[in-house]
Amino acid sequence: MIANINNNLPLDKAELIAFFLESLLYGVSALLFVVTLWVLFFHRKSERLNKRLVITSSLMMFFGTLHLAIDLSRILEGFITQRDAPGGPIGYFAKLFLWSHVFKTAIFATQTVLADSFATYRCYVVWNRIWAVVIPALSVAATLVTGIGVVYNCAILRDGDVFAVTLAAWITAFFTTTLATNVICTTLIAVRIWITTRKVARFSGQQTLLPVVIVVVESGAIYSVSCITLLTVYLLGSNAQYPALDGMFPIISIVFNLIIVRIALGIAHGGASGLQSTQPPTGIVDSRSYSAHPGHQSHQFPMKPLAVTVTQLVQKATDVEEQEDTPVKEHERGARDCDVESLTDVSATERMSNKERSAWNAV
Repeated sequence: MIANINNNLPLDKAELIAFFLESLLYGVSALLFVVTLWVLFFHRKSERLNKRLVITSSLMMFFGTLHLAIDLSRILEGFITQRDAPGGPIGYFAKLFLWSHVFKTAIFATQTVLADSFATYRCYVVWNRIWAVVIPALSVAATLVTGIGVVYNCAILRDGDVFAVTLAAWITAFFTTTLATNVICTTLIAVRIWITTRKVARFSGQQTLLPVVIVVVESGAIYSVSCITLLTVYLLGSNAQYPALDGMFPIISIVFNLIIVRIALGIAHGGASGLQSTQPPTGIVDSRSYSAHPGHQSHQFPMKPLAVTVTQLVQKATDVEEQEDTPVKEHERGARDCDVESLTDVSATERMSNKERSAWNAV
């Protein structure tokens, strides 16, 4: 069965398709990278530049460019230099121990671990609790170990192809763990933001953070689908795994930057996502009096002048809870303020107390 599948897609043809697909998606990732830098440098709402996002996005672009350059050199080597050698291009591409293949595999593993690590960091910032990232962190560690295993086994494999038994177990484990990390982190982030939305909606009547949940879930789904597709064709023993693999590399960068751009620019279903508003939200009035529930008397409480953003809405909802003698822990308040800021450069630090700002800067 495997032989029949690969007869329809020989290795040399699969490598050409893989290079074309990677080049196409690389152009998309390069465009998104430029937009992301514009958003982070010129569209930010705070004086402080989010260096973590800039560095991570730049590293992903660097690895993507390096990976594409190596693939170009392999295409030229296989179809030009090695075309008259024994085995021809197919014989060249089948040698997994060549430095070029081992190096590009190491770059892929590094890019994957980088993306998974930042997803875990986002999850930690949103929840502000160590226990929330224990499982994702263990999954990232497993991805790192299996990635090293894949690179090492490629380097020592002299007989056999990418579907060899000694290599197949490592490859399957690698993509399974990164898929698990993506699903877990996406779920945890979406659930946390959804919980915050429910609490805010109790006082404002608006689902202001719901578009953020949609963006996070949609972006996570893109990576999950590409990873499942790769695993499927690989387990079937098809050479189609080569286009799926090389196409997946720029998708990692695309998904990372897409979250930043869509949230920062307020792009969700139906256009503007409602992440920012120029009018005070429902339930927040100029007199700064608030009736939390029908029949309750309005409570007067002081507030600092705030820009009307999602963060303001969350903070005001917290103030109301305090006014109604509902205890709110400091770390819970901090988590609400940074739910959206952890995903993009929407600053809440300018609207925090000194104690809250110190805690946020410590992250």
